Amino acid sequence: MSKVDQLLLSLEGLRKTGPNSWIACCPAHEDGTPSLAIKETDDGVVLLHCFGGCSVDAVAAAAGVDLRDLFPDGPTPYTGKKQLMPVREAAEKMRQAALTVLMAAASLRKKYRTVATEEEMEDLINAIGHLEHWRETIQRANA
Repeated sequence: MSKVDQLLLSLEGLRKTGPNSWIACCPAHEDGTPSLAIKETDDGVVLLHCFGGCSVDAVAAAAGVDLRDLFPDGPTPYTGKKQLMPVREAAEKMRQAALTVLMAAASLRKKYRTVATEEEMEDLINAIGHLEHWRETIQRANA
């Protein structure tokens, strides 16, 4: 039995909504109307979203599923188990992407003068600041 099948068996009000996707009552809160979306991606990752606002951790715990069970097993060169990208590396990639977007927006704004408003530019700068803070916090925690 697959991991998604184990999860689905633990849910009430389950209904298929499409290929590899379902909706069910969320086990993490009293749910009279199904509010938990479940999707199994092509690479075997099980995505959960509670429209009532429950976290993935809370949903998995209430369903009796370990978070690791939401990801497929498989070999990697690091530990023999499939792993997500390290958080530090992900934070750096997001920061670099945000900087690229900011530079492109600034260039377009300068060239066309109407592409990005001052408020949009501030939002991009703030987002980069948040990403930078997150990256530094992760680096300190892993030092």
